[in-house]
Amino acid sequence: TVGEPDGAGCRSVAVHSRHDADDDRGSWVLHASGTLADETTVVRSGFDTSVWPPEDARPVDVTDCYDVLAEAGLRYGPVFRGLRAAWHRGDEVFAEVALADAVDGGTFGLHPALFDAALHASFAFAGDDGDETPLGGVPFSWEGVRLHASGASALRVRLTRTGDDSLAVELADPAGAPVASVESLVVRSASATDGGSGNSAKPLYHVDWVPARAATGTLSPEPVALLGDEILAAIAADADGLVTAEDLETLAANDVPGTVLVAVTNSLPDVVESAHRAAARALELVRDWLAEERFATSRLIFVVGASDGTGELTDAPVSGLVRSAA
Repeated sequence: TVGEPDGAGCRSVAVHSRHDADDDRGSWVLHASGTLADETTVVRSGFDTSVWPPEDARPVDVTDCYDVLAEAGLRYGPVFRGLRAAWHRGDEVFAEVALADAVDGGTFGLHPALFDAALHASFAFAGDDGDETPLGGVPFSWEGVRLHASGASALRVRLTRTGDDSLAVELADPAGAPVASVESLVVRSASATDGGSGNSAKPLYHVDWVPARAATGTLSPEPVALLGDEILAAIAADADGLVTAEDLETLAANDVPGTVLVAVTNSLPDVVESAHRAAARALELVRDWLAEERFATSRLIFVVGASDGTGELTDAPVSGLVRSAA
């Protein structure tokens, strides 16, 4: 959005976005805001490119630049990998950037991939030991942004560090003519500015392996109860002191053994329906078990795994639910 001009001829500008499936007009997220000023005098800043690379500038190997940026959480696709060469001299970094051959720079005043690649040259500010992160973060605040020429497909770049978290940017074409300049660019760490957009280097949830804890004991030699499952009864038919019960209510009406085994796996042809029914049954049993004081000193053990070895999909939600309840 661009606002109406004020008394000085300046206009507000803002960039918002929302998911295209979201109909809530209050869900627009503000990404950037600023002020557009009408310049009556065009300032054509530039820097000397007559000697290139600049004298006394140390070449910087950019071969693994994008691997290092990816490790910092900044991952770029092929169009945005435009950094070709860089040199470091004190508080200055000089660089060459270019668009991929298939990308037309003439479709923009300054192609965003080319402009972004110019900022990637801040990679070269890192010390020889590589302990400094590129730019210290991502672009946050801009001042004095000017476009002097349009349609560039290759640039020579000078970045001048003006503070711990700020830079001045000057861009010229290969002949040395000014293309764009930024008086001040302030950066912030990505973790502080991603605003919950999901661009963090690591996801909030992930799958991982954890060590299994060794069993701390064995089943009590006391009687074991089987709860309403013929398959379990067949497996434990030779067990001493075996108790069977159709449901928890029947079990609670007698002396409750220290261990109660129950299986909720079913063999419905529809795996999805089977999984839903098994999980619902497990949830019901857990709730009823916890609500009955007579079960407080006993253990309820869910046995998972169909007899034909095909129950993994049906058993998974049961295992997850019971582990969460425990």
